[in-house]
Amino acid sequence: MLLTLVFVLPVSFSAGERGAEAGDMAQAIDSYVGREMRELHIPGLALTVIVNRAVVLERAYGHADSTGRDVTTHTPFILGSTSKALTAIAVYELVRDRRLSLDARVAEYVPWFGTGADPHSRITIRQLLSHTSGFSRREGVENWLQDGGREDTLENNSRRLAQAPLSREPGTGFEYSNANYDLLGYIIELVSGEPYAAYMREHVFEPLRMRDTFTSIADARRAGLAEGFYPWLGFAALPTAMPYPRSALPSSFLISTSHDLGLELLAQLGEGAPNTSEVDRSVLEASRNVLSRADSYNEYASGWYVHRFWPEWHEGEDLNDPSMPLVYEHDGTATTYRSYAGFVPDRGLGVAMTLNTMDEVVASRWDYLNDGIMRLASGHSPQAPTTSEDWLRRNSRALYVIALICQLSASAWSLLARRGLIAWLIVAAAVNTIVLGLALVYAPSRADGPLQVFLRLTPDLGVMTVLAVAISFFWIGILAVRAVGRRAAGTRLTRL
Repeated sequence: MLLTLVFVLPVSFSAGERGAEAGDMAQAIDSYVGREMRELHIPGLALTVIVNRAVVLERAYGHADSTGRDVTTHTPFILGSTSKALTAIAVYELVRDRRLSLDARVAEYVPWFGTGADPHSRITIRQLLSHTSGFSRREGVENWLQDGGREDTLENNSRRLAQAPLSREPGTGFEYSNANYDLLGYIIELVSGEPYAAYMREHVFEPLRMRDTFTSIADARRAGLAEGFYPWLGFAALPTAMPYPRSALPSSFLISTSHDLGLELLAQLGEGAPNTSEVDRSVLEASRNVLSRADSYNEYASGWYVHRFWPEWHEGEDLNDPSMPLVYEHDGTATTYRSYAGFVPDRGLGVAMTLNTMDEVVASRWDYLNDGIMRLASGHSPQAPTTSEDWLRRNSRALYVIALICQLSASAWSLLARRGLIAWLIVAAAVNTIVLGLALVYAPSRADGPLQVFLRLTPDLGVMTVLAVAISFFWIGILAVRAVGRRAAGTRLTRL
């Protein structure tokens, strides 16, 4: 059953025409979400919609795990990068209390983090918040293969980052990296004197009344954590175990619900929203201040991309037209989970969403899901979805399968052929080289992390990469054995 839980809360729409508008919006969102879930093979999804600074819609669709358990708006999901805005709130609380300074260098709080001419010594708290520290996107996922072991700590990851090469001079440009917020998590520990997880529970989650938000996967499982599904070959969504790195908790691995993310959005919407938060409003306002420019259309605050609310854009107008209101938004992906949080202060509008699958191969396609729901909530029609990935990436799974078939066929034929042996050996060598190059060099270069992370977090491509390597080594091994055998046979004939 696709729709498993429905709440239409008549907070903003009470009766008559407003009630009809709410019903029309709910129906439009149902239809859109149902279509997108079928198109993207999403097992389960939960949604909270805020209009006029009040929750008007909470809905859940599909199943949370392979047993068919229904998703609810209180079902926990791993958040991905929507974790960052919550970590930022903790940072700004410490700034308010004068225990942190945005323009202080990290080395003032972490003495071993860069000395002398080391560029790490020049990184500031503000640069971490704004992704202008110089850490690369790649460095931000190096720790994603950790899975809660003894070495999987914020401190150990911070010591790794202190030695990691920077991609640019600190403060000279924007490059999104989870490394920045993971390091901020460790600084929160040092400055507060509390473990990051304990500080977040006491000073962020409880004041926001986010009572189904977790820093422990064990606690989340006891509360009904949704199971993550991986889209094998792009369509077969199957439950697939993935690592849960504690050292990436501040940037990507907090766990929450669409209901709790809705409470965070209500707090950010501020004046006129229900009094659901005990977080100092000045802290929330500070977290919304723009710190850097990400690209031509997006600026970056602390855990929020900031741009004009494009559903109100009209043909011929400037996409940066200041007459359009600003939207603050961020999506999050973490292995087999995805989330979204976005709000428009001038419209009192907000959308929070959680779901239990994600396809990083065509990640841009998923942005239309967020955008479509936001458009429907604001009374606009969704855009037709497209993808921005290049042709090779979009079709990488099919190309992998074709390449493996060609590799296996060429290798086998070169071993079995009775005529044209040299020609087939050349063909097989060329095919094996091309396939290995695609699998071990090109594909990882198009990913955001190192080879081992790529293979683990895209397991279907990982399995095919291992097969490609195995076929090549098996083929080389058989050729070597044959060559040795022929040489030995030639030696015996010579002696005779």
